[in-house]
Amino acid sequence: MSGIGHVYGHVTAEMVRRVLETLQARWELSVSQLAAAERRELLMIVPLELREALTQGDFDLGE
Repeated sequence: MSGIGHVYGHVTAEMVRRVLETLQARWELSVSQLAAAERRELLMIVPLELREALTQGDFDLGE
């Protein structure tokens, strides 16, 4: 992870895990605050693999 790597000389697996978990939580919170129509529109522009993962998970798409 270049962002962490430029600040810390020894990026650990735990640091990477925590950053990824935090970013994932921020993404989910942001998307959950969108209107249903906005969430559907967003799914039209995300990569197919991510779209499939979101629609198969516990993520509320407002449909």
